[in-house]
Parts: sequence; structure tokens; C-alpha cells
Amino acid sequence: MYVEDVGPHLPETGQYNTGSGTTTPPKRTYTKTYAASWSGSYAGRDAYNSYYGNKCLQGYYSSTNGLQAILIGFPAGLATDLSGAVIQKAEVYLYFDHWYYNSGGKAVVKAHKHASRPSTFSSDSEARTVSRGKNVGKWVDISAVFDSTSWRGIALDPNNSGRTYYGRVQGVGQTYPPKLRVTYTK
Repeated sequence: MYVEDVGPHLPETGQYNTGSGTTTPPKRTYTKTYAASWSGSYAGRDAYNSYYGNKCLQGYYSSTNGLQAILIGFPAGLATDLSGAVIQKAEVYLYFDHWYYNSGGKAVVKAHKHASRPSTFSSDSEARTVSRGKNVGKWVDISAVFDSTSWRGIALDPNNSGRTYYGRVQGVGQTYPPKLRVTYTK
């Protein structure tokens, strides 16, 4: 008697030939993380505020910039990966380094369809409000608002002048830039 080592067991992923001439490959689930490729603030929830560059400020502090909103975009690979996919879960990593109040504040997260930084602000209306402390970075589940494969990024748009909503999240090129983690089946 002898034993032959044929290597590790490989999962059986084949399909039976039913004679129809074609078979579709089995769907797979992927989880990918994308670093933000651009970010910026929009004064008065309207025009891109080039003074701040990639820094991201939301809410109302003074009449100089009015009620500010933020757009954060991700690379073209996101669109390619999500084409024909079904999104299972979407999460965003945001690091807030300043709030009007030391105890923290609230961010209102939405989705947008901009492939590159636009000159004027727009986003989807569905929103998720999250509370965060100062100098805290955490993953936030945004599956409820990032539920379409046509989304290309996120917006922080409180549309509320209360001081609880005035804060700053780190943008592209800073120590803790935004990231998007998507689990999808394709």
C-alpha cells in the first residue's frame, strides 16, 4: 500500500454541460478599498472653494463662505469594478480633525455621481447622519445611501447652519485621507 500526495484540495467550481452550448461563470463577491482621488469644499453649497484646496469643511461658521458642503471623489476603477455588480455593503472612512464644539459634531453623508471635481455642488438627497468626536477616524456604513453602481463618491452636506454641523474632515493629501470600502457581487 502507498499514499500519493496530489496537493491541496481545489474547490469544485465547474458546471455540468447541459448541452446548451454556453455556461455563465459563477458570481464572486469582492471587497475593495479605494483611496479618494479628489476632495474639496463648496462655499454656500454652490461653488468650489479653491482657497481650501483639498481640505474639507462642512457647515456654517460665518457669512464669508456661508453654508459649506463637501464632495469627495474616487478613482475611475470604482466605476469599472461596479459596472454590472450588485453592491452588498459600502463603508466610508472619514477622519474629523476639527469641530466647532470640542465634544464633536454631526456629519450628513450623501452620495454623488461626479467622476471629477465639479465647479458647482450637487449630490443625492438620501442621507445618513453620523456623530463623531474630534481627532477621530472611523469607518461608517453608508450602504443605505450608496446603493447604486452609478455613484462615484460621497458628499458631506448638512444643509443646516447649527454649530453642531460645522467641522473639518481631512481630504486628499492629508495624513488621514478618506477611503471607500465596497463589498459587491459580480
